[in-house]
Amino acid sequence: MSDRMVSMHGIWRAGAAVLVGGMLLASTARPPVAQFVTTGLWVANSGGPTVPEFSAGQTSRGSVSSPKPTLINMSGSFFSPQDTVFDSHNNLWVVDGGDGTGDATEGVFMFTNAQLRSLSTDDKPTPFFAITNSGGVPGFVFPQFGVFDGSGNLYVADPGVDVIFVFTAAQLTSGNAPGLVPATVFKISGSTGILGLAFNKGNLYLADNGAAQIFVVNSDHIPTSGGTVGSPTPVSADVTLSSNHNPTFASIDGPWGLVFDAAGDLWFSNEGIILGSGPSVVKFAASSLTASGTPTPATQFTPLTTRAGVTIADPQGVSMDNLGNLAVSNDANSSIAIFKVRQLKGSGAISPGTFLIGAATTLKEPTGLIFGPNLRATP
Repeated sequence: MSDRMVSMHGIWRAGAAVLVGGMLLASTARPPVAQFVTTGLWVANSGGPTVPEFSAGQTSRGSVSSPKPTLINMSGSFFSPQDTVFDSHNNLWVVDGGDGTGDATEGVFMFTNAQLRSLSTDDKPTPFFAITNSGGVPGFVFPQFGVFDGSGNLYVADPGVDVIFVFTAAQLTSGNAPGLVPATVFKISGSTGILGLAFNKGNLYLADNGAAQIFVVNSDHIPTSGGTVGSPTPVSADVTLSSNHNPTFASIDGPWGLVFDAAGDLWFSNEGIILGSGPSVVKFAASSLTASGTPTPATQFTPLTTRAGVTIADPQGVSMDNLGNLAVSNDANSSIAIFKVRQLKGSGAISPGTFLIGAATTLKEPTGLIFGPNLRATP
């Protein structure tokens, strides 16, 4: 029914009030529209090496739980999965760090949505598309993170050599994957080990995992061609976000994953090992991202020791579901903490609304993660 007044046999309904003959009889507040999580959580399980999916129902459960994954991708191509990312067609791309020697174990592997839907009958699929080293090209050493821009170009961060590889959307359908030459390879001036990447309004945000800073490169300064691993294109950041260097839980300390919420606020994980200040998950307000400086965290989650385990333990991947709940993978104790929207305004040692931990989860040193298609096992 419209919010406008509607005459119904002498009874007027105005918003939630019921009027008869000009007298208020009752309040008929509309029930809230139910909201449900509709996304599955896909995890780069580096110690598996696998990529399990936890269903929307499993990530919505408000408690500590140890669910068996709904689906598990156990492709023989995996060596040490580091990150998961979906393209616009819901195909899954897995960034694999390999053995870190620059051989064929390092790569980016794509599985079609159809392959994902068939994991219950074929849990060891061959990648439909794979970018791997051949003859020193593209030159992966330990790739750890991937993100797509609005045009479908793939950016891969490799802190092992501290560069970002870019493959165009056209290249990703070319079928020429082993030894695929990147469209561009660039390096951020002053960086030590770029890892997490995220786009917001066309601008690229980069987490310097080897230091205590986050860079921003405006859209018109992102290179589109040129550069190699041996001679990457240098790029100067337009904005540099610096740490407050607090001795305990510094605002930036070895940042790993990045994600933006609907308001444009930046959430990221701190491993806490560069400055030795301890692990945390931080939010910077959107208003603090436009100029270089030392932002004050709007929110900062710190470790809470529970009977099940520590809630923030070498946090790495961060992702938000369709409702804005925040998932954090913990490499140190093989768990995933999910903070509900209602909790995201708090700070300190907060117990997550959902905490996935335990042998049944198959989690082993989880790194990157992402919310994507909510697929279910089929007979």
